[in-house]
Amino acid sequence: MVTIFKFQILSHLPKKLQERYLEYFSISDDKEVRRNVAINPNTPAHVLEKLSVDKYWSVRYNVAKHPNAPSHVLERLIEIKDCSPKKVEQNLDNRK
Repeated sequence: MVTIFKFQILSHLPKKLQERYLEYFSISDDKEVRRNVAINPNTPAHVLEKLSVDKYWSVRYNVAKHPNAPSHVLERLIEIKDCSPKKVEQNLDNRK
């Protein structure tokens, strides 16, 4: 519940400050916090790139679905079976 509250507060901050908080939360010990960073629509590409190698599939899966994920990250995630290659390919196709 605290995590959801933190992310609701972020939406009221200026974009640059949101990005700094998202970067900070992306290295949390709590996988749910990192998953929420991967879901957040304001998460910048460089943070998603770091999260794409997270040890938990739920974090990587949400990076794979994120519209800001860089193409080279998506191409790497296609090779990871637990990241739903179909979702990654759909994300890549939507960019063409």
